[in-house]
Amino acid sequence: MPSKPAPIKKAPAKKAAEKAPKAASEPEPAPVKAPPAKATPAEAAPAKAPAEAAPAAEAAPAAEAAPAAKVEAAPVAPAEKTPAAEGSPAADAPDTEEAADVTVPTEAAPAEAAKVEEPPKAQTPPPPAALFERPSVPTSAPLEVSVDDVDESSLTIRWKEPETIGHSGLDGYTIEYCKDGTSDWVVAQKELTVVNHYCIHNLTTGDLLHVRVVAVNAGGRSEPGALAEPVPIREIVDRPRIRMPRFLRSRYVKQVGEQINLLIPFLGKPKPVVSWLKDGQPLDTNRINIRNSDKDSILFIRTAQREDSGVYEMTVKVDSFEDKASITLQIVELPGPPASVKLVDTWGFNAALEWIPPKDNGNTEITGYLIQKADSKTGDWFTVLENCHRLTATISDLIIGNSYSFRVFALNKVGMSESSAVTRTVATIQKTGIVYKPPEYQDLDFSEAPKFTTLLSDRAATVGYTTKLLCSVRGSPKPKIEWLKNQMVIGDDPKFRQLSNQGICSLEIRKPCSFDGGVYTCRAKNEQGEATVSCKLEVKHPAKPHLRLLNTWMDVFQNETVQFICEANGPNWTWYHNQNKLDESNMNYEFVEDEPSLNITEITLTEQGDYACKSVRGEVSSDFSNTVKIIVYENIPTPTVSRDPSFNPMYTGETVKFTCNVDIASGWSYQWYKDVQELSETNKTISISLQPSDKSKYSCMAIRGQTTTDYSEEILQDVLEIPVPSLTRKTQWLDVFPDESVQLSCGMGDSSDWIYTWRKDGQEVQANTHVSFDSNGATLSIKSASAAHAGQYTCSANLKGRSVTSIISSGIELTVYDKKPSATLIQDPDYKTMFPGESVSFNCHVNVSIGWEYLWYKDGTKLAETGIKYTIESVGTTNQGSYQCQAKRGTDQTFSTASSQAISLAIQNNKPKPVMTQQPDVDIVYSGESVSFSCKVELTSGWEYSWFKDGVRQSIKSNIFTISALSLSDRGTYDCMATRNKTMYETMHSDKRILQVSEIPVPSLTRKTQWLDVFPDESVQLSCGMGDSSDWIYTWRKDGQEVQANTHVSFDSNGATLSIKSASAAHAGQYTCSANLKGRSVTSIISSGIKLTVYDKKPSATLIQDPDYKTMFPGESVSFNCHVNVSIGWEYLWYKDGTKLAETGNKYTIKSVGTTNQGSYQCQAKRGTDQTFSTASSQAISLAIQNNKPKPVMTQQPDVDIVYTGESVSFSCKVELTSGWEYSWFKDGVRQSIKSNIFNISALSLSDRGTYDCMATRNKTTYETMHSDKRILQVSEIPVPSLTRKTQWLDVFPDESVQLSCGMSDSSDWIYTWRKDGQEVQANTHVSFDSNGATLSIKSASAAHAGQYTCSANLKGRSVTSTISSGLKLSVYDTKPRVTLMQNPSDNVLHTGDSVTFSCHINVSTGWEYLWYKDGLKLDESGNNHTISSVLTKDTGKYKCQTKRGRNALTLISEETEAVNLNIKAKDEYRPEETELFFSMSPRKDGDDTPCPLVEYITDAALNAPPKAVKTESSDATENNGGLVSFKQ
Repeated sequence: MPSKPAPIKKAPAKKAAEKAPKAASEPEPAPVKAPPAKATPAEAAPAKAPAEAAPAAEAAPAAEAAPAAKVEAAPVAPAEKTPAAEGSPAADAPDTEEAADVTVPTEAAPAEAAKVEEPPKAQTPPPPAALFERPSVPTSAPLEVSVDDVDESSLTIRWKEPETIGHSGLDGYTIEYCKDGTSDWVVAQKELTVVNHYCIHNLTTGDLLHVRVVAVNAGGRSEPGALAEPVPIREIVDRPRIRMPRFLRSRYVKQVGEQINLLIPFLGKPKPVVSWLKDGQPLDTNRINIRNSDKDSILFIRTAQREDSGVYEMTVKVDSFEDKASITLQIVELPGPPASVKLVDTWGFNAALEWIPPKDNGNTEITGYLIQKADSKTGDWFTVLENCHRLTATISDLIIGNSYSFRVFALNKVGMSESSAVTRTVATIQKTGIVYKPPEYQDLDFSEAPKFTTLLSDRAATVGYTTKLLCSVRGSPKPKIEWLKNQMVIGDDPKFRQLSNQGICSLEIRKPCSFDGGVYTCRAKNEQGEATVSCKLEVKHPAKPHLRLLNTWMDVFQNETVQFICEANGPNWTWYHNQNKLDESNMNYEFVEDEPSLNITEITLTEQGDYACKSVRGEVSSDFSNTVKIIVYENIPTPTVSRDPSFNPMYTGETVKFTCNVDIASGWSYQWYKDVQELSETNKTISISLQPSDKSKYSCMAIRGQTTTDYSEEILQDVLEIPVPSLTRKTQWLDVFPDESVQLSCGMGDSSDWIYTWRKDGQEVQANTHVSFDSNGATLSIKSASAAHAGQYTCSANLKGRSVTSIISSGIELTVYDKKPSATLIQDPDYKTMFPGESVSFNCHVNVSIGWEYLWYKDGTKLAETGIKYTIESVGTTNQGSYQCQAKRGTDQTFSTASSQAISLAIQNNKPKPVMTQQPDVDIVYSGESVSFSCKVELTSGWEYSWFKDGVRQSIKSNIFTISALSLSDRGTYDCMATRNKTMYETMHSDKRILQVSEIPVPSLTRKTQWLDVFPDESVQLSCGMGDSSDWIYTWRKDGQEVQANTHVSFDSNGATLSIKSASAAHAGQYTCSANLKGRSVTSIISSGIKLTVYDKKPSATLIQDPDYKTMFPGESVSFNCHVNVSIGWEYLWYKDGTKLAETGNKYTIKSVGTTNQGSYQCQAKRGTDQTFSTASSQAISLAIQNNKPKPVMTQQPDVDIVYTGESVSFSCKVELTSGWEYSWFKDGVRQSIKSNIFNISALSLSDRGTYDCMATRNKTTYETMHSDKRILQVSEIPVPSLTRKTQWLDVFPDESVQLSCGMSDSSDWIYTWRKDGQEVQANTHVSFDSNGATLSIKSASAAHAGQYTCSANLKGRSVTSTISSGLKLSVYDTKPRVTLMQNPSDNVLHTGDSVTFSCHINVSTGWEYLWYKDGLKLDESGNNHTISSVLTKDTGKYKCQTKRGRNALTLISEETEAVNLNIKAKDEYRPEETELFFSMSPRKDGDDTPCPLVEYITDAALNAPPKAVKTESSDATENNGGLVSFKQ
């Protein structure tokens, strides 16, 4: 095989070059010396060297290597023809080549190979010992063979793989079928299929088939798995099923204007009927297009619109079965703007907005809003908030002194609305000068019982992996958190770590074990109550990992790479080989960092065995994974090729299977070669249905990954065509009569090894008393024929001992008649009478068999003619007579039929002339009529007719020529002629006939009376005429209904004139007429119509004034029209104030009115000459003339001098006199665009200030009034309310009273609204307001009244609302004030001459007046300090203080402080030795040993003590600002 590449690992170039000379020099062995039955795979081994050397050794020519391959392959071919291999399986003949080629050879094979006499060859290594251990066996039968699909020409089946496959594996499946009632199994595919389903094509409809599946491997064919019942090949109805794409199973959203093209596949047989509905109604096909095929339906909308949204239901129906599916289609677009936006509040640098959602959301939910601001100076818009999800927003960081407008856009998933909603009012940030006082808030009581805001969730943990439980709680005061396990307090168990921060509670369980599972509870307690939350914790052992081999096979060869992956949750993994941990220092092992992968790069024999892994997290390891066993082979095997069956040569159509066997390992893919050319087949076994082109040498090679085996030995296959049987007859004819004998012969020509089978009409013929065969069935003999032997005979041949069957020969039909035949005489042409010169033939026909001779007779006399046909080329009178015939056949024994029937032949000498007639038989016919000509030859038959118009032959062949709808083009001269259809004998022409065609006249309808709208009792006459003839009869119709004569209506003799003697309403209508020709079906079209109107009463005149102003002014123009709404021919009469005017037309015009034209106008109409008919007089119209030019009156709403920005104002302009005015408006003398009498300004601004007036103009005469009086519009900004306090202080105590005042400064027409902390304040028993709400009074304050107070103002009767004022913070203490009395110094005992100061301190509010008491008596002191600069003993006593504020009944007095006892001692009573303390120091100052008494005094421990303070209630009196004084200050 010189063209094959050398295997990668087995044929180095150097070794191939060394072997090449030896192969070329070997002597060629004679094929006859090699015993063919003893050939083994070892015989062909030397052929490998030349094959491998050819591409590698450059010095060795290809011509030398090629013969070497042929020499070594030669001894193998004869072994295929051994008789032992033909008829018996390999198991019965182990010494044949077939036995040697199988996977497991017998032990005798190598020994026998040694006896072959041939030149020395390279020794082949012995096969591995494993080859002799496990024989190849077929698999078990395929399971559960079932029908998957069937139609009129194909069948699809499915099956499951065999239960037992064995170590030989599974190469594939072969599918076979046969017709019911036969045993001829046909293989459905050329090659093995590896999938578990197959479709058999090109089947015949109506067949009943058995199907079976056979599994094939190296051990051969398995037992077949077959269908339980035969399958009829026909179309089977499949239930319809819609396969809705996943993205259409939920709502399908598209934007307006986008294209929609949805394809929905479905199943069903035969072709399903598809229908669509939208929201339960049929689709609008003008918008939605549907295209259906056999397998899918397409819904197409070119440009989607909102109205296309809805639920689309698709129904697929096959017979009575149907399936439905729906698609929800949502077409979306940009949303509309918010309905409105309102500026709610402005304070400090902030503005509060709120808005209403848009009316149109774009058919999808609103996802948010975008807010923009613009200051009044620049007008530029800037975005301040995006994707705001609420309907309110607070805008901060506004600039002082600016005024802002705000607008809001709506957002949805499509985008932002094209327009926005804009605030009607602006937010003004107060300029510098307004002191912003931050609000002061009283501490709120947030006390509440604990409540868990986030609950514990059940969870699972892994043994050894620290886990944490989390929840959140709120409560005030801060709750105490406890954790419990199974209702037992955990406490300080070090295994658990408990944390609580900002309400987040966590319990960390460190390295839990299975005993730590259970129910955990978090309990929160405070003074307000208790709450608990629980969860269940399950502690599981680490999941057992799964070890997966990434290689396709578990048996590998040395130096191959093996890859594993450990499927488990890490983060770390350990690997094991045969239960021993792998040595990570081994360079052959590759570990992928941070991945559970193991690669063995070049595996060796020592590394085969069981592999496993563990997952490791910290100190916790999982159990062992499953084990994967790896088998390592040392050497790469060489494949062998086996053939089944072993015949050679074989015939076309026979199937041969070549199997490429590799003894060890698995997972091989195979490459096959045919005459050294690579084939596409890669299966282990290839099946070839032999054809002449398949005559070749076959070999194979096995491949697995990067491993490639050597090439197998070649095996030769010869292929011959199967001869076609030749079927011949030995008798002269094949249609015989009873008791005749018949012989048929069948032969193949190329061999005598064929056995023949005969069939009659498809059924096999068996020998009996009348039928016999020769030794091999080549000749069939019928001794005495009968009707049972009649039929189609065919033959076929079978090769002895082989499954080779020829095709069926061509058939021979044997006919056996049941009676004597009769002759039949046929005349052509079969005319009873013929004319001289015509030709006639007689045919004598015997309808059975052949070999007949014919006898002819005329008038009983035998004629000389003997053929089957007797012809007279040109008849004459001598040929007239009676003719007969008879037939006979045979020589030795003549067989004659009975005589035929007699046929008489008559001869006519004269040429005939046809007769032509016309219907209707008239001179003139009209267009649209039908006319029919008839042509007839009275004598004999067989005529075809020809028609002529003006001498030109027409295409009509019938004897009737009909013109169904005549036109003017049909005028002309017509005649006819007849021709014999077979002899072409022609008659004379008929007589000619002229056809005259005219158009049907149109009736003319005229009136005889002057007008066609009449009044009751008038007479009317109408006339109808055709003009060209008097043979017409007329029919009248009114409104489409035929008019009948009665007492009021009459006609003349032919109906040409209609007379109405006395008209009434019943005679009104549309009159038409038509005409019919007497005795003919000719009807004219209907004439044009005349409308007759009959009024039910006398008409009246109507007077119309234009323009229709009741009052007019000098110089204006006016017209009067007199209108009679019925009939014509009227003459008009005009009257003013009863006096007739000269005007006679229907219009009377006054170009320029004056006071003389004032008056009452009327009109009247008349018609007729002989008898005048007059209408009633019209209504009177009075025309008034006003000399003075009018002046409009302008009013304002609201009718005030000053209006405010943002307000709406409306001006009204009205001319009290007459009507028809259009209005013009002026501002500061400039005309405005408003045309209405109402001029509205919806949102006033300062730019709307000015002087306004109006004027009116007549809309038809353009007459202008004077200007109205002017009105000045003053527009002012809305003032800001001023909030002040009437009480002296804003921090008060319970039951104190408070008064706040709100004012607007510019007017007293304001009504005030109060708010506390943004909520409106309502009057109650403690809170009251004055008449307009300007003053808020709190009679008895309490903690509920504390808060931030603001006010706003509304103008009475107007929609003017001020902004909210700046706020005042009112604080209400929950208890009376606490007073503290402090003494300095704080010694309990003082000495006369000492100084002492008492301080009275109150810790809250201002405005206090102080009251001092000694021993219950009030002192004159009023300040907060009471000082005695030099105390005396009389100052000894109990001192108290008290505070008060307010006047009269509003005075608030605090509680008295606790008494401070002051004890004054005379100096000599206490320490007389200290009297001279400071004076005795002088004489001793020079002495060093004299102690300093001042130092001793100052360092005395008593003086180092902190100063004492006397308190009443407060504990914070030590603060400096509380009034305490310390000696250390």
